[in-house]
Amino acid sequence: MRNLEEKEIKQFSEFEEVTPESSQNLITDKGRFTVGALFSAVVAYATDLINAAVSSAVNGVQALITSAAEDAAGEAVEGVQETIAAATSSAVTQAETAKTAAESAKTAAETAKSGAETAKETAVAKAEQAASDADAVAADKAAVQSIKTEVQSLKSAAETAAQSAQESAFSKANAPQLWFNRGKLNVPDWPSVVLPLPFSLAIEYEVESWDGISYEYNNEFSFFNCTNADWDASGYPIYGFRLTKNGESTLGFTLGGCGGEGMGASRGWTGSITLPTGRHTLALAVPAPDASGNNPASIPVYIDGENTGSLVASVGKHNTSVSFQKPLVINERGVYTGGTTFNEFEIALSRISVFNFDMSAEGAPYTVADYAGGKPVPPKLLDPSAQKRAVLALEDSLNGAQVRDKSGGANHAIIVGTAFGEQNNPAYISQKISWAGTATAQNVCGEKGAPADSLITIYARASSAVSLSVKCATNVAASKDLTAGVWTLCGSWTVPTAGAITATPSAAFTGSIDFNVKIERFK
Repeated sequence: MRNLEEKEIKQFSEFEEVTPESSQNLITDKGRFTVGALFSAVVAYATDLINAAVSSAVNGVQALITSAAEDAAGEAVEGVQETIAAATSSAVTQAETAKTAAESAKTAAETAKSGAETAKETAVAKAEQAASDADAVAADKAAVQSIKTEVQSLKSAAETAAQSAQESAFSKANAPQLWFNRGKLNVPDWPSVVLPLPFSLAIEYEVESWDGISYEYNNEFSFFNCTNADWDASGYPIYGFRLTKNGESTLGFTLGGCGGEGMGASRGWTGSITLPTGRHTLALAVPAPDASGNNPASIPVYIDGENTGSLVASVGKHNTSVSFQKPLVINERGVYTGGTTFNEFEIALSRISVFNFDMSAEGAPYTVADYAGGKPVPPKLLDPSAQKRAVLALEDSLNGAQVRDKSGGANHAIIVGTAFGEQNNPAYISQKISWAGTATAQNVCGEKGAPADSLITIYARASSAVSLSVKCATNVAASKDLTAGVWTLCGSWTVPTAGAITATPSAAFTGSIDFNVKIERFK
């Protein structure tokens, strides 16, 4: 607000304060005024002055505000401009950085593009090479397949040839054999065997000629013979069986345990079957009695796996098993086993087997065809606990004077007379002999247990103490005192000439003695 001029204030101060009345008049150089009008004029004038001052003040303030605003705006503009400048500088810097990065990215992209083009070219080249290699591999595969086919054909031809050779080319070079010339095999422990029906016999033979064979009664040749007649028993019961060539074209089989009361008689099956010369397999299966206990009317015979006929007999009763009193003898001469005579012709025998099942039956664990084809007896059939098994499976080699049984029954055979094998090994023969209050001499290892040109070593173990004399062939006897349950060396002898090995207690003895005999041949 502006200050009142001094003149104006003076003009007011010259008036005397008088309460105006509306009827009073004032005379001035301006004219006549009433007091009320003058008062109103003064008030109006003052009001104008106040309003002017206020307006001036407001304008001043506004001017100050405007100035301040302009100053602030200027400063703000300067700040904004600085900020913009800084931001612009930063943006420029970032832009330059981005530009540099973009240029780097461009360079990298161009490098990647170049690499991609190179990779593409390489990939195309490799693909072309792979295609070429694939064509080559395909060609090689076709060649390999052709070679495989050719090899398979050759393999099949070789297998066929081998099978054909096995089945048809019978000669001494094919497999080991035992050769007999006035000799036989004796299975001394056979009486401990009980053989249920059905059972099967199988043997492989080679003979150049049947000349010299006898067809006279009690002189005929038997592949298997373990028959015996008990002449001391009522009815003279017959035990065992035999398979005999008793004519030029006649084959016979005899089985004990047949007939009437006591089932002690024997029954014979015969047939017109010619055994060819050369090397061949022979097998037959003895069926079990029927539900009524009748024996089979016929027994089929197989030569080289083929059924070449049957042996026939009249129908009669038969036991369900067969038992034995005497050893089983291979290449026997005579009706009953254990004879002292020998066959007068040479023969080779091998794969001598007895099975407690019918080899010709469907589902047999070892068949006639298996045997004829040369298939070895499966190990499971050599297990003595197997329900169906080999009761006898002799090796085709000599173990000294012994031919070992591969079956679990361990029914080893001993050579009697003259026999030799294509394979000869030291023999280890175990045998138990019993005495019942006697002092008699008994044979160890058969009638001729000590072969010529051999070294014999004998160990013995007695069930009770005994003094024993052991004689080996023509050597001087040796006396040994045996302690119960202790193995004792009885002696070792060189044997130039074949002879029996005998053991004789010095006094009456009741008990048993286990013998272990080692036989080593010099030639």
